[in-house]
Amino acid sequence: MKPGCTLEARQRLSRSLLWQWHQSYYHRQGIQAWAGGTVPHYISSNPWIAGAYARVAFAWLRDCAAPASSAPDAFAPLDRAHPVHVVELGCGTGRFGYLFVQRLLDLLRRSTLHPLSIRYVFTDFTRSTLDRLRSHPSLRPLVDEGIVDFAVYDAGADRELRLLHSREVLAPDNLRNPLAVVANYVFSGLPQDCFRLRAGRLHPGLVTLTSPRSEPDLEDPELLSRVELFLEYGDQAFDGDFYGDPDLDPILRRYQQELPDTELVFPCSALRCVRNLLQLAGNRLLLLSGDKGYAWRECLLANPAPAINVRGGLSMMVNYHAIGRYLHAQGGELLRTSHLAPFFSVSVGVAGTPPGGTIETRMAVDEQLERLGPDDFCSLAMTIQTNYEAMTLEQLLAWLRLSGGDPRALLGAFPTLARHLPAASTTEREELRRLLHQTWDAYFPIGERQDLPFHLGALFLAMGSHREAARYFQRSLDTHGPDPATQYNLGVCYHHLGEPTSALQAIDCALAGAPDFEPATTLRAEILALLSG
Repeated sequence: MKPGCTLEARQRLSRSLLWQWHQSYYHRQGIQAWAGGTVPHYISSNPWIAGAYARVAFAWLRDCAAPASSAPDAFAPLDRAHPVHVVELGCGTGRFGYLFVQRLLDLLRRSTLHPLSIRYVFTDFTRSTLDRLRSHPSLRPLVDEGIVDFAVYDAGADRELRLLHSREVLAPDNLRNPLAVVANYVFSGLPQDCFRLRAGRLHPGLVTLTSPRSEPDLEDPELLSRVELFLEYGDQAFDGDFYGDPDLDPILRRYQQELPDTELVFPCSALRCVRNLLQLAGNRLLLLSGDKGYAWRECLLANPAPAINVRGGLSMMVNYHAIGRYLHAQGGELLRTSHLAPFFSVSVGVAGTPPGGTIETRMAVDEQLERLGPDDFCSLAMTIQTNYEAMTLEQLLAWLRLSGGDPRALLGAFPTLARHLPAASTTEREELRRLLHQTWDAYFPIGERQDLPFHLGALFLAMGSHREAARYFQRSLDTHGPDPATQYNLGVCYHHLGEPTSALQAIDCALAGAPDFEPATTLRAEILALLSG
């Protein structure tokens, strides 16, 4: 190709090369897409949202566990001899799934549903992501217990799941229980179409892609960072019979009839994905989905041209309103929050009527997503994290409790916590100890540079809890590798614990990495004097 070339001309958006490059990006980047900070994921992977989703799923299970009707077409009772599967689409780092499983298991153990077993299935379209999670030390015990499994799954295309660990196949004819599905930041990355609605006619969006240089490798995912995108609308108009699909076209036709002139994003692949999941679940489905998008008709009015974000991978706004229309046509519904324009929209799809109706599910959605939802929590977090220095110890402890032991909150508050510790009361120190352990329990390392166990150890050391500090400094070494500062602090802990041999070994390791580390040299001389005296 000549420099300054056209890569694609007037292609329908859902068929554009953009989506191919999107998948190639994640194939090549793997975990570094998230660990390096290129792809934002905090809002969908923190203890708060995992806890909220787990409570909604738990409430739905309570509805499903109510006494069942004997009518032949009634919602079948839970089969307690088999697990209820929770499938996460596009599991990414695995952090959300780990937090969700821990919280849901805790809720089940403390309830009348404790005999019920669950199996959480991490899925992704790329095998490399799953291979990393299969060997993750935090997940191994759950895999061994049969609580966690994995499956390569292409959302929108695949109709069954082949589990990698148990070798079972989840298909429409063998799923014994209702199915729960989590889809965070998934639908925005599936192929979509867009339309301009004018005078009751649909004009499809067409994409032209150019590059300022020669592009011999059209498989290169870095094309997303170089491509110039031009979106226009075709002259040919359609009357809602665009896909030749009996489920998708009626939704378009209703939009034609109901909406004034506007720009419309249409989640064609997400709708096909939900259809496949409904078939897999035998129309007994819970869908928990969060993404940038909108779920209310008011948000469809007077829309500007759709934004196509190519930071990292590719993403667009999700039209949850259309997904709700599809679920309603299948006898289900979409439970939405009243917030019209959240920057992270969470919707809960329910298909089939459980024996208990959806009373518990609705209450949980109201309590966990409506009153203080994940987007509200993150809005507060962004404000609080800029004001840590002005906060009292009491306020910091309250924030750590509210966050559910969020490692990011602890790391941000660390300097202020350390400054307050000398004047902390015995009660405040005990509460901080509890919260530090809770933070460790919520930690799922994905290769970030920040060393959480070191910071936990430093706070325990500042409180004089040398045994606990030593455990966390050792975890830091196990997780992040040798470090003179960590080894020195470990030596300090052993010195205070009256274990000079272990202290000397840690100090020698510190000096091997940093021979001029003066505090380590001084402490080594002190330990040798004690051993010789």
